[in-house]
Amino acid sequence: MKSWAGIDNGISGAIAILREDGSFRVEHVPVCEVGKSTFIDSEALADILFQEGLPFTVFEQGQKQPKFGCKGNFANGDSFATVRTVLRLTKTPSMYVNPKQWQKDIFAGIRGTADNTKGASIEFCRRVYPHISLIPPRCRVADDNFADAICMAHWSRTKAFAQHDRGGDFI
Repeated sequence: MKSWAGIDNGISGAIAILREDGSFRVEHVPVCEVGKSTFIDSEALADILFQEGLPFTVFEQGQKQPKFGCKGNFANGDSFATVRTVLRLTKTPSMYVNPKQWQKDIFAGIRGTADNTKGASIEFCRRVYPHISLIPPRCRVADDNFADAICMAHWSRTKAFAQHDRGGDFI
């Protein structure tokens, strides 16, 4: 069965898998503690990918942001590198995408997306995937990381996978 995944990088990120039969899986990216720091748990992430049959996966390109500062940019780069390495080592068909690219394609027709991409992700998911809960266990509000991961999985299914079938550029 075909499946498509989207990974919102970062220790507070999420992974979403959409399957051909309409079923789905959405959860936070697995993390582990090392001393006082938190990192993506690469072994647990690989286990998820193997359990799901190595779905075609799209993940966000790591970007430096001056507002994140040195520590934040290092953590962002580390998360990107961890996800990329897990995908390569598991031989998961995948590609990374600039957030602006998938957002431009996904948010077409949704108002007010320029300043509020997180809100737009939640709105898109509520419209297209109303059966998928965006509220994690023990929480009361929609998780924008869940929404971003679902949007990337949708983009993977509708845009990137078609490019992959035509021999597009992938890692």
